Amino acid sequence: MFLGIVKTKGIVINQANSKEADKVLTILTPDLGKIAVVVKGARKSSSKLAMSELFVFLDLVLYKNTGDIYVLNSAQIIEMFYNLRIDVEKIYYLTYICKLVCDIGTENQNSFELMQLLLNTIYLYSEGKKNNMFLAVVFQIRLLRILGFNPKLNKCACCGNEELVSFSIKYNSLICAQCSKQDTGSISFSKSTINALKYILLSDSKKIFSFNISDSVLSELKLFIKIYLYEKLEKEYDIDRYLKNYLI
Repeated sequence: MFLGIVKTKGIVINQANSKEADKVLTILTPDLGKIAVVVKGARKSSSKLAMSELFVFLDLVLYKNTGDIYVLNSAQIIEMFYNLRIDVEKIYYLTYICKLVCDIGTENQNSFELMQLLLNTIYLYSEGKKNNMFLAVVFQIRLLRILGFNPKLNKCACCGNEELVSFSIKYNSLICAQCSKQDTGSISFSKSTINALKYILLSDSKKIFSFNISDSVLSELKLFIKIYLYEKLEKEYDIDRYLKNYLI
């Protein structure tokens, strides 16, 4: 039974071949969440092939029968991000990010904030003015807030002390030096790392990438997000291991 026409916008975060000449796209939309969209004849049509590329931002008209899959009626490319197509390293970083989005996204979920974060991240990769790893780490940390996994940042969860030196997975909180001695699994942070973590999680979404950090702070944040995502999502997301398979 035909269920009607749907208009929305979306970012292509995965693609796969289907049947003879079709493609199935995974698209993140602000109102429908993560959806699967069949593009009939995509591998035969140059125009449909272009709109099936990863990271393309589209204005979409879809139709849906019973089931979970939408079919593309028409689409207009809002932004192609051509600069990404000539930089293999950026493509691998964004492929990792989109894999994470694919894993956590669901249909019929309000995903406006997630799509805004992803779109801003893709734009900054395309612009090429920020370090690739920096963008990936900031994206992942901000994702914690969107998923509702915001850690406690202002006071030690154990004693209320505001002099914070490390992060406790056990207490989901920054903790003080004294309490860190009792929590041997806590991760020691420099003051600069603590300030960066607070900035990423608490700032306005438009400002989260507008700062710079040292390599040592970036390394500490990268360790934090690897451990924290594993704790919350029960799956390892190791960007270094992922990139090692592709970049030499």
